[in-house]
Amino acid sequence: MTDSILIIEGDPTLRRELASALSEANFTVEAVRGYIEARLILDEFNPDMVIMDEVLPGKNGMEVCYQLHSTFGIPVILLGEDSSDEIWEKTLVEAGADFYLRKPVSHRELVARVKAILRRIRRGKSMSGGQEVDSGDSLLTSEERANGFSIVVDDRHNTTLLKWGKPVAWFSAAVTGEVLRGFLELISPIN
Repeated sequence: MTDSILIIEGDPTLRRELASALSEANFTVEAVRGYIEARLILDEFNPDMVIMDEVLPGKNGMEVCYQLHSTFGIPVILLGEDSSDEIWEKTLVEAGADFYLRKPVSHRELVARVKAILRRIRRGKSMSGGQEVDSGDSLLTSEERANGFSIVVDDRHNTTLLKWGKPVAWFSAAVTGEVLRGFLELISPIN
């Protein structure tokens, strides 16, 4: 079974190029212009990953990225034109993206990043007996998620705890549920 990739890109030329590069790398690919089209096929296509532009027609790409990652648990690679340090923090920590690639995108690097992220996620699932460790949110209780907490684990296994999308704590390694529980108990009077 091949992995499936959903591309959300407004530029038709880039959309075709990305779809072609990923298809040649043996991924099943659907490519759409914007968020509305993506939502229409999301449930049926059920992608393993989304690659999307940070600027979408009629929608904030950062918000869409956060929604896809937090609601559906889909890993996201954001494409954009910014190379500042702020964009890394904004996309990886606040929006929950798994990676940010600057345009013009190297097709070879894109395919390598997609494979690496999917491999990391599969490894996380197998290490946890089917539970996805890398999303981090599986470490939280439903009550903690309802109170606005979420977790982002980057490709170096650094863990960021967020409350309503804002960083609360950063751990320089992957955390266990016990460590997270202890930390949340320590900060609970603050929240």
